[in-house]
Amino acid sequence: MAVYSAFKGSNAVINFGGKLLCTAKSCEIITERKLHEVYECFMTEPTAIIKGREQYRLILESVVFEAFDVNLFNSDGVSIEIFIGNKALAFDGCYFNIHSEKLDKNNVIEKVEILAKKRTESAMA
Repeated sequence: MAVYSAFKGSNAVINFGGKLLCTAKSCEIITERKLHEVYECFMTEPTAIIKGREQYRLILESVVFEAFDVNLFNSDGVSIEIFIGNKALAFDGCYFNIHSEKLDKNNVIEKVEILAKKRTESAMA
């Protein structure tokens, strides 16, 4: 069992290591939390539900990489910042999953998926 919530935005800017990594036409952020049911012996209904840790799945579409001197597949557990509208979102413990056969600077990539363990959010002035 899992609980989901989603946030959608457009024209996202993604920073990696303090530098502009890429821009995306759209960004969807899905918060997932697994729930574990606990059963007592011989019971058919759960007696308790234990909440698991939250995990964040970021789905970026129409992505253009600006700085492409980073090997994203070997960059495990990194931190990124995403700016959407007047919100600044920071994600820690990120892992990249890129859906594309060829990756070059300034090429549009259909879809980039990022898994993150931690999220913080702040409003920009």
